[in-house]
Amino acid sequence: MEEGKTYIIKKKNKEIWVTNINTSKDLLIDDLGITIKAGSSINLLNGRYTYITEDDINLSIASGALKKKGRILKVRVVAPVFFNPVIPKEFVKGNFGDLRNLRPIKPLEERSFEDLDFDDNEKSDEEFAMENADFEVQDRTPIMPVDPKLK
Repeated sequence: MEEGKTYIIKKKNKEIWVTNINTSKDLLIDDLGITIKAGSSINLLNGRYTYITEDDINLSIASGALKKKGRILKVRVVAPVFFNPVIPKEFVKGNFGDLRNLRPIKPLEERSFEDLDFDDNEKSDEEFAMENADFEVQDRTPIMPVDPKLK
């Protein structure tokens, strides 16, 4: 909204929308006595705020709190449009109401890694354990010898 102008609404359904573009903090419009929640928009002339007149709003836009907080509060005479995207069917997993996993469905491909192919069935578990028993002893022994007299 331009500075110093008064806005006269000539629609049947009068609307002056104020949007708080700050998404982390609620803001108070002091001269109108309204708090706008973070990231939301309200219509000041929707009948809910009966104590606010168009003159009060125009005065606030010209020299009041709406002018001072013009970087964070945006004033407009057109209702905000909420974007509702249409999601293609190939992105939907399960039924249409399940929108948690919006990834395209791709078939899984089988990969073969020759260097990882080995046969585990040649030896029994006992034979494998006997061959690797010395590794467990090596893992538990300290790297530096410990003098029992120091304990």
